[in-house]
Amino acid sequence: MSQTYETLTQAEINGYKDTLIAILQKQIGILDNLKDDLERDKRNGVNQDGILNYDKTINFAEKLNGEIAKLQNFDVVLAVVGTMKAGKSTTINAIVGREIMPNRNRPMTALPTLICHNAEQHTPKLKINSSTLNGFLNTIRPSISQLNIKDDYQDNKEMIELIEFIDLGNKFQDEYMGEENIFEFLKQLNDLVRLAKHIENQGSSIKFPFDDYKNFKNLPMIEVAFNITVDTDTNGRFMLLDTAGPNEAGQEELITSLEEQLERSSAVMVVLDYTQLNSQAEADIKAQIDKIPTIQKNRLFALVNKFDQKNANSDDKDSTKKHIFNNLLKDKIELDNIYPISAYDTYLGYRMTTALKSEKPAYDAINWVGDLASKLYGRRPEQTYNAITPEELAKDIQDFLNDSLMQEPIEKVIINMQKNAPLIAIQSALVEANDVFNNLNNKLNISNMFAEKGEMTQKEIDELNQTIESLENRLADLQADREKISNKIEQVKQDIDKNINLDDKIKLLNNQAKLTIEEFLGRENEDIKQEQDELVGKNRSLRYLLRLASKETPETLRKEREDLDKLRERAKSDGNKLIFSEMSDLQSFEQKLEQQLVHYAQNNIMSSFTKILKKSENQVVEVVKDVQQDCLEILSQMSDDFAKKGVDLRIEFNPMGELKKHAGRLNRFKLNVQTETHTGTRKQSGVWGSLKRGLGGLFGQSWGNDKVDYETHTIYIDEMTKQLTESIKDEIILPLKEQVQEKTSALLYQGLYHINKFESTIDDIVAEFKQGMEQEKHHTSRNIQEKEQYYKAIMQNKKVHDEVKEDWDSIARIFDVQEIA
Repeated sequence: MSQTYETLTQAEINGYKDTLIAILQKQIGILDNLKDDLERDKRNGVNQDGILNYDKTINFAEKLNGEIAKLQNFDVVLAVVGTMKAGKSTTINAIVGREIMPNRNRPMTALPTLICHNAEQHTPKLKINSSTLNGFLNTIRPSISQLNIKDDYQDNKEMIELIEFIDLGNKFQDEYMGEENIFEFLKQLNDLVRLAKHIENQGSSIKFPFDDYKNFKNLPMIEVAFNITVDTDTNGRFMLLDTAGPNEAGQEELITSLEEQLERSSAVMVVLDYTQLNSQAEADIKAQIDKIPTIQKNRLFALVNKFDQKNANSDDKDSTKKHIFNNLLKDKIELDNIYPISAYDTYLGYRMTTALKSEKPAYDAINWVGDLASKLYGRRPEQTYNAITPEELAKDIQDFLNDSLMQEPIEKVIINMQKNAPLIAIQSALVEANDVFNNLNNKLNISNMFAEKGEMTQKEIDELNQTIESLENRLADLQADREKISNKIEQVKQDIDKNINLDDKIKLLNNQAKLTIEEFLGRENEDIKQEQDELVGKNRSLRYLLRLASKETPETLRKEREDLDKLRERAKSDGNKLIFSEMSDLQSFEQKLEQQLVHYAQNNIMSSFTKILKKSENQVVEVVKDVQQDCLEILSQMSDDFAKKGVDLRIEFNPMGELKKHAGRLNRFKLNVQTETHTGTRKQSGVWGSLKRGLGGLFGQSWGNDKVDYETHTIYIDEMTKQLTESIKDEIILPLKEQVQEKTSALLYQGLYHINKFESTIDDIVAEFKQGMEQEKHHTSRNIQEKEQYYKAIMQNKKVHDEVKEDWDSIARIFDVQEIA
């Protein structure tokens, strides 16, 4: 049996980690080998639009170094992004379970900060390499005096304190223990960044050294035990990354830093303000997410904070999730990854839970205890809080935490990432390595073509120019076609909905569900049957769907269906009632009915929607097929043309990507049963009972019989049919209808995304060939020895690249990572 991640021992996982680190280091070595020549080209004005240029090489190396750092301890990093005042710091405090990030009226994350879960670290500890910061203090000190910066902050006590800290020659430490010391350091660090920006605005060339903090290992890191319990030791580390907000005023460097940090994180969590949806701040968040296409949908999560402020006129949980899914983060996130929550309630609840382990804290109206009491006990918080016992308070806190809705994302996101840290860290590194492989492969193959030829003849140059010109013409046509589809995409969606007759299909499935339920309850509905016949008569294309929705029960479930029928027959029936005299029969009937309904929903309705979904996918393919066909023809042309020149380009084109289907779910239901008590008679047993009944005429008809009370349990068929039909419609059919519409939209945008990506890849390859020919002109000025050394280096890099790619392939198979080209 082939190895999979689930069958690996910890020692084997560590072995693959070491191999992967070696792969990344060799890739960095290749990039370093290319860097000097690319830097020389940049200085000489050579075109830098190709597959790899000097800046891309630096960026790739930084990414790979970051992955190596994360692999060392199997680090997984969840970047937390939030708009100003959305409650990002409060959300982090809620996840950690204590106040670990300070809150001020102005933004507090000028520099990203890591918060690492360490179950043994009960007193928080911040660590940072202070040499860069202290060097910057020495650099900035003269400018503070020369520009009289202190005068600009006369009304800002905290900035004055920082300026005096710098003037006195104080230094930052490498380590800070406890919340108070950590808060003070973070406050000074954030103020230092803003002070540097202010000095820069005064005409100084001094800039804060943001570039030194692109790598995670250089960021400030707080280690502390989170309020989470993980049942297995994965030898991995879970970290939150508190990022700078996208609306940090006047800090363009922070926007660039944010994009880079999100790219390098294992996953991203966006914190939104429920009370401010549709505001400009949320538009800024959307703009930031739009700039980072590498974030996969299953790696993006959204917490909709302050949901406790919902009122009767506000959107409920489902409506809120759909609004964000369909508007704010459209086509960027999975619906199930959106969680309305109250972070502050969670923070208060966890803080009180921790406090109660020692003693109940005293009431104080102006601190967190007062806030919690007000939320728990309304108008008379102090009296109620003081009167309640610690045990009663603990129960109230548990209900309070449940109402905050935070436990679900903590379990499904935080704890899940901690449990799977090694897998996530290795998969992340494999994906980054694959991205580099794709670029290196094409770069080295093209460079190798020029290297092997030595010097190209004029004929070869003319042929290559013709190939490139032909490609550019085809790309121009492709772009024009794609833009036409982009401009009319909304109309295309409406046309698809109309062409697949979604509304008629929903009506047919609703009717068929009602017929099936009534059949389970022992009744036939001729009116619904006639309606189905009329519907199919008007639209013959629905016949296949009717066959799917009404297909027979498979043999494996037929016995259960027979048991249901027998139980129903044991009940008395008068047309609209099923009357059970035994509770055990009723309970068995309810169980068997639920089994049949679940089977019907999963096997009949779900199979119907699979067909509908497939048809909608085909409609999308039909809409964009001309553009896709052009892409495939270009790909075929390139493969043929360049293969003849000995160039093996790696370009894949998967126009539809992967279509993820959500399973419908039928929740457990409870039959509405009317129970009545009756009085009746029961014959006495034995010979004496028979004798008394025989003499009943002498002593009364009841002689030889006992009076007894008994119960009957009645189900009203009309009521139950309506209840169960509505349940299937609301929990299965309508969500699946929305899924078809969502997937239709997603497929259209996804198809265009892959086409855009394909165009970009081809553009880079064309530019690389042009750059190669320009380099040939430049290289002719070199002596023969220089040229031989250059060509030898290219071929050596290609050899190393091909060897490590084989190692990547073997690990990727085990850790279920596909090549992404």
